[in-house]
Amino acid sequence: MEAPDFWDDAEVSQKKMKELKDMKDDMETYQNLITQMEDMETMIEMGYEENDPALIPEIQEMLDEFQRDFDNIRIKTLLSGEYDSENAIIKLNAGAGGTEACDWCGMLYRMYSRW
Repeated sequence: MEAPDFWDDAEVSQKKMKELKDMKDDMETYQNLITQMEDMETMIEMGYEENDPALIPEIQEMLDEFQRDFDNIRIKTLLSGEYDSENAIIKLNAGAGGTEACDWCGMLYRMYSRW
């Protein structure tokens, strides 16, 4: 970004800025996961020390949030291949099902084209 000709090509510079933002977002998400894990460990230790079963629902809520965030990162990691950000080509064939199969194929086409 500090190079004098970085901003000359707007398309390339925007692509690089998007990559940088994505990397920063990923690092923030990882840091949030670490913080959540440390908070859960602290809450569990407090629960053991105080022998307080009232902390269990709060810990469960924290665990659910952690699991949700972790699953989001996992899916993002699985879909981070070279072509995963590109469009896909889908071919729908009605097959041998008569008008119902054609109608179903039309519904699927309409759903995918609007999505």
